[in-house]
Amino acid sequence: MRVVFKTFESQFATRQKILQKAAGFASELGAERLINITHSEDHNNSIITIWYWAGEGEKDVPVPAGSASEADGRRASDFS
Repeated sequence: MRVVFKTFESQFATRQKILQKAAGFASELGAERLINITHSEDHNNSIITIWYWAGEGEKDVPVPAGSASEADGRRASDFS
């Protein structure tokens, strides 16, 4: 099994909106796939990361070489 993650971040959405989206995603995964939820904040930028076990047949999302997230990962920053 592989560990993958999905991040939720926004400088403009409210903390409540980001937390609701992250909680909704974690709930959809189910307890058997969820590993952990982490949170960090720098000034007005909140970042929530959901760490979970990759599902069978789940494809990797390409991450640009040399980026800070040079690992399997999924990003959700569409908070409009």
